[in-house]
Amino acid sequence: MFTIVPVVEGDGDAAALPPLLLRVLFERFGRPDVMVAQGKSQVVTTNGRSNLETRLDLYLEYAQRNPDCGAILILLDADDDCPVTLAQHLWQRCQEIGTRCPVQVVCAHREYESWILASLETIRDRAGIPDNASFAGDADAVPNPKQWLTDRMGLGRAYKETTDQPSLSSRIDLELAQTNSRSFRRLCHAVEQLLEAAGPAPDC
Repeated sequence: MFTIVPVVEGDGDAAALPPLLLRVLFERFGRPDVMVAQGKSQVVTTNGRSNLETRLDLYLEYAQRNPDCGAILILLDADDDCPVTLAQHLWQRCQEIGTRCPVQVVCAHREYESWILASLETIRDRAGIPDNASFAGDADAVPNPKQWLTDRMGLGRAYKETTDQPSLSSRIDLELAQTNSRSFRRLCHAVEQLLEAAGPAPDC
């Protein structure tokens, strides 16, 4: 079955991104026939952006070892860099390295957690975030969304990627996230581009 293999920075991304991609595939594009690699043995984790950038060829090779790999989606945090410029640079490097399947690069503006913040209305009252928490404005403009979440989790509580990222990601409302985050819209567009390689959905 055509499978999208994620390449991510850390364990929190590895747990949170595949289920989110499956939701995008099903809810946004109606493609339950396309799979996403999941689990530590299937998702390529680079242990940080620096490793991803310096050993990109190796991680692309790892992704393509999956016999069902039909496409690769690379996700990383842009931090203080321009997400568009960074993504274009890495995508060009992927083309120079060469792969047997299409690759798309998505850079979350600042951090992945910007996407969680973009859907705050649906994650309130989870992970210690009060049900009256509010946010107005551009989620991508928050300099440190992890700290923003920590500051609202209550005394003695701090945001933890390995547990909170998957849990809160499962509550993201796709429409809200697309409205409030340009980089999340880019994620959805990247999935759409990769689906071109999968071809049309099979007839029911």
